Amino acid sequence: MSGLTGYQGSGATPVLIAILAQHPLDTTLPSSTLAKNLFDNNVLPYAKTHWAYHGVTCNCQNLAEAMVASWAYLKTATGRGDMPQASQEVCSTQGKSVITINRPVLGGIAKGNIRLQTTGQPDGRCLFGNHTVCQIGSEFFDLTYMRRTNDKADCILRDLKTKIGDAIWVVENAPGRLLYVRDPQTTTAGFGDCYHELNGRGWLTAQDWKSKTSRMGHTRSRDMESMDAALKALEARGWVAFLALKTAFSTWVKHNPDEAKTRDVDHCVRDMASFLGINLMQLGVKII
Repeated sequence: MSGLTGYQGSGATPVLIAILAQHPLDTTLPSSTLAKNLFDNNVLPYAKTHWAYHGVTCNCQNLAEAMVASWAYLKTATGRGDMPQASQEVCSTQGKSVITINRPVLGGIAKGNIRLQTTGQPDGRCLFGNHTVCQIGSEFFDLTYMRRTNDKADCILRDLKTKIGDAIWVVENAPGRLLYVRDPQTTTAGFGDCYHELNGRGWLTAQDWKSKTSRMGHTRSRDMESMDAALKALEARGWVAFLALKTAFSTWVKHNPDEAKTRDVDHCVRDMASFLGINLMQLGVKII
């Protein structure tokens, strides 16, 4: 992306000159047609041979800026007053983050940063703070997904609105509940981290767990307090705390079976075991 960052619509850079040199442009065409031709015949072909999407060094904002800068340079060069301004626009205003559809990205290196629970592998979907495109007139130009569209949100699969702690996004009725747990230590091609998609049935927030398993006049064992802390750590640290949570839960149930049985309000202990992939019978604990 060297040469385009900070371009303000005046002067020229070698990159912009090279983009316009990709294909002759008929600058007398209506601005809507000219914008499409610029994207299809100049900016996109240049991007395919020189850039590859990366969540840090060549992200959707950088790529949207490239189209904005190319249009601004062309507008300055032609002196046409009827050409609208280009702008960067986010694709969704419905949530705090978004999950995109499974679609190839520029360069083909990035395969998404959401890992499936069944395989542990990414499936092409991405979890972003948002997705940014370039708007010219009524059309949106998206170099990240190598497309142009009249519906900027058509790449959004889900809007994420509920975040627990620093590391867990929760989606209800997806169908069922899904958790997206951040993993800061596992990199995915084109991204600095990833999110593990988990079936959230049986999971409770640390606050709800503590409330549901409380009993009037009864203190919590030290093992159960460790379980409480581990569940809270999952919300703060994400996937790196998941194994410790499984261990804490197993230790608590195995060492304190009677406590586990009496705290199983609304099946919450059994459901948490199911969420964690723990077989209570194998631990020698039977809760009815």
